Amino acid sequence: FFEQVWFGWVLLLLKIFTSKPIYIRAHNIEFARFKSIGKIWWPLLFLYEKYTYKVANKTFFLTENDRQNALTIFKLNPNKTQVIPYGVNIRSMPQKNTSANSTIKQRHKIDEVDKIILFYGTMGYKPNNDAVLFLIEKLESELKAYPLFNYKILVCGKNLPLDIVEKIRSCHSIIYCGFVDNLNEYIHGADVVVNPIFSGGGIKTKAIDALAQNANLVSTETGAIGIETSVCGTKLHIVKDNDVKGFAEAIINYCTKTTADIPNQFYETYNWEEIIKKINLD
Repeated sequence: FFEQVWFGWVLLLLKIFTSKPIYIRAHNIEFARFKSIGKIWWPLLFLYEKYTYKVANKTFFLTENDRQNALTIFKLNPNKTQVIPYGVNIRSMPQKNTSANSTIKQRHKIDEVDKIILFYGTMGYKPNNDAVLFLIEKLESELKAYPLFNYKILVCGKNLPLDIVEKIRSCHSIIYCGFVDNLNEYIHGADVVVNPIFSGGGIKTKAIDALAQNANLVSTETGAIGIETSVCGTKLHIVKDNDVKGFAEAIINYCTKTTADIPNQFYETYNWEEIIKKINLD
């Protein structure tokens, strides 16, 4: 079993000298992801990725969208592919940490009346950096158009470039928290989690993790690619990528209205034990 295509160069040797079946778990269509973030060497990765999938006995994709794209682009045998989604260890909706909101507000000196809007991810990665710039340059100004709506945007994740950190410091309504020890505390303490992703391929695991904690999630269309929306109930609101006003309105709606808990079907779809039962190695 291999995670991703990076060891594709060794697969043929393994098949020849060990006669063992080779399986790959593809997290993205990698060449498309690097093409979307402007890497000029993506055509070489396309050839390498195609070779790797052809050599493997079977490739598991995280989403049906990725599988269908791979079948078309790489001319793969459908019988040598299967969808195995990103999973979580949670089997059912976790109990809410009811003190998280007040704890975070005390920690970051946030007014009690302020709503908490959370974005998190590994920074230093262009799609996540671009998401933070969206919060600074577009979303904050849009939210300011609603004078009765009080809020703070928290950004969690290490390695945010210093120039973006400096931009945050000039924004009264945005706080850069850096790396946090207990991310679930922040998810439970937030009124809404946002996923303003505009590039990069595959399913955004941060979105699944947030939904698994029963969070309200507002996402762009690109950020929600691959998510089985039918099992998310009212917890997921998807906005067109360039609709800043719609993104702001969805945030305010979640912060002012109560939503039903995420359906049990979500965990039946995304819990690892349920996922493993569906794996077919033939």
